[in-house]
Amino acid sequence: ADAFLTIVLLSKGAVELNVLMDYLIQRDVHLFTVVKMSVTGTALIILVMHFNFRIYKYIAVRYLVYALVPLYSLLIFHELTMLANI
Repeated sequence: ADAFLTIVLLSKGAVELNVLMDYLIQRDVHLFTVVKMSVTGTALIILVMHFNFRIYKYIAVRYLVYALVPLYSLLIFHELTMLANI
């Protein structure tokens, strides 16, 4: 959903701030979508696989997962809000 929203917003004049993603979207929209979804999916799988691990003995990975879910939801909400304002 996020990759699709990004493509629609870019077609309406938005700007991709991530340099790597901007390069990919300028080169090939399909490649951009595959890379964006692959990176997100791989990161999620790695976080879930390490759910009970700790980083530097202090930060439990589960808390990163709990923090990333609302942040990613906020990102999608922001993109939907921008789309509604077009």
